[in-house]
Amino acid sequence: MDKVVYIKPQKCILIDDKNVKISDVADVQSSDADFTNKVKDMILYSFKDEKPDRYVMSVMDIISFIQKQSPDVMVVNLGESDFILEYNMNRKQNIWLEIFKVILIGMIVFFGAAFAIMSFHEDVDITGLFEDVYLLIMGKEKQGVSTIEITYSIGLFFGILIFYNRIGLGRKTNDPTPLEMEMKNYEETINDTLIMADDRGGTDN
Repeated sequence: MDKVVYIKPQKCILIDDKNVKISDVADVQSSDADFTNKVKDMILYSFKDEKPDRYVMSVMDIISFIQKQSPDVMVVNLGESDFILEYNMNRKQNIWLEIFKVILIGMIVFFGAAFAIMSFHEDVDITGLFEDVYLLIMGKEKQGVSTIEITYSIGLFFGILIFYNRIGLGRKTNDPTPLEMEMKNYEETINDTLIMADDRGGTDN
């Protein structure tokens, strides 16, 4: 072995070209710049159909492919052992359809969250709690909407903004929001499940 090449594939890679190069799926480094470029330009896999598709690969496929082209090379993996190629060819997006999707999802999230909050308040009898607190502090039963409900509603609104690390359209800090972390965990679970299913022969490649 007179050459060493280091590769670092990611777990899930979005591809928009039928012919997948090694550089599309992994970072490649070696002491020889010309050889590094040669490895990066190698066509690792080609999708057959012009439609969205998914393909699970192993890093052993990359190692075997490189060594077939250059038998005197030692390949060192620094990344994932298994990874997913998601092929989604470039298509002209319908801007109005995208706007409709955003509005629809926004409405679903808004009304879903509102329903969840109302269900929680009904479950814990928040109205009765406010009445008891008002009676305890003021010494009399409250009539209509009191300051407690108003301040609670305002506090709930700002509490959600602070919890999700958002102020208006900006970001309060660079830390990931709880929603972003949950989405990341969800994506990791999907990727791990797809790889496991492929290992068991559960997906068609």
